[in-house]
Amino acid sequence: MALPPAGSAQSTFIVPTLDEALAFPRTLEATVEPRFIDAMGHMNVAWYVHLFDGGTWGFFEQMGIDPEYRRRAHAGMFAVEHHIRYLSELREGEPLAVHAQLAALGPRSLRLRLAMIDTSRHKLSAAAEVVGVHIDLGTRRSAPFPDEIAARLRAALAPQAPGTQDGD
Repeated sequence: MALPPAGSAQSTFIVPTLDEALAFPRTLEATVEPRFIDAMGHMNVAWYVHLFDGGTWGFFEQMGIDPEYRRRAHAGMFAVEHHIRYLSELREGEPLAVHAQLAALGPRSLRLRLAMIDTSRHKLSAAAEVVGVHIDLGTRRSAPFPDEIAARLRAALAPQAPGTQDGD
């Protein structure tokens, strides 16, 4: 089975430009650690996932889905879909930043666009999209966002292109 080429009509993952990515709120800053390096001499794919996850939780904390909320509400977020595009390598000691933008919002779910920026070269290193679902940790099932969290998320929602709809 042949995969469609990146950016083909079958792919809906849109990589932001560097300027677009820099306009997203910054949710994580880090430096490529020696343990992140693989046999090819650059950051291993597992660490991109790890850092994007950290940037995702940074976004959630900005929206009030922080440790105190998770404890009090006995609720949290599960990732149910994750897509990454690797655009330029990162090497040991290089600084990076993750920026996140809320792209779609439903009553129980959301879609985030994330960008990893090589801050020393001012270059987009990777881009990701993550679909998350709000979870009642007692039942382990999806649950609607509470009103105060939903209001913060709606305020953070990126403007939608004509004809697009939010999902759930």
